[in-house]
Amino acid sequence: MRFIQKIIERLNISGKVSQSFYGEDILLWRYFKDRNIRNGFFIDVGAYHPKFCNNTWRLRKKLGFTGINIEPTDRIELFREYRANDINLKCAVGLTSGVVELNYVTNEPGVSGKNQSKMVQTADKKIKVWQMTLTEIVKENNVTKIDLLDIDIEGTEMEVLRGYDWSVMPRLILIEEDKDKDLMIHKFLTILGYDKIARTLNNALYEYK
Repeated sequence: MRFIQKIIERLNISGKVSQSFYGEDILLWRYFKDRNIRNGFFIDVGAYHPKFCNNTWRLRKKLGFTGINIEPTDRIELFREYRANDINLKCAVGLTSGVVELNYVTNEPGVSGKNQSKMVQTADKKIKVWQMTLTEIVKENNVTKIDLLDIDIEGTEMEVLRGYDWSVMPRLILIEEDKDKDLMIHKFLTILGYDKIARTLNNALYEYK
């Protein structure tokens, strides 16, 4: 499995295949490329891996984007190695700041998260991590422009949205949606002035009007 992953990662670096699960990185690259937007800025909440299954690696390689990668587990060390020019934060993101508990799946860390019933069944340990609000992250890092806000944290995406003061409006929001929370997220972002412009199997792309 590791050998196959290394082959995929090499192809990803070359830009020959999508790094995302369902082509989200190509969708984003085409959006910004068509509008001649380079050297943009992103915030990736639940970044998972700096290259593999990542929505911002292509933007970094092809269009010079930089940003903030947020990952609550030790996988953040991979970002510090491969994304040294980014801001790499080891924390959770939610409605409030403080210590929270994650249900952690050792063999599949990408599906670890906070108090999710589907994860409790497969989690083999619990870990305590520091949680910040998106408002705190934006202010503490003096962020004045967000071209892309990417949120994928296994079911608690609404906490991130509700924990933000929207002082800096992201141009695009790529967010994981499922049938249960699709309407809630859609209504919330529509009220803020966003239009849904694309959809993949698990994610929706919103653009600020």
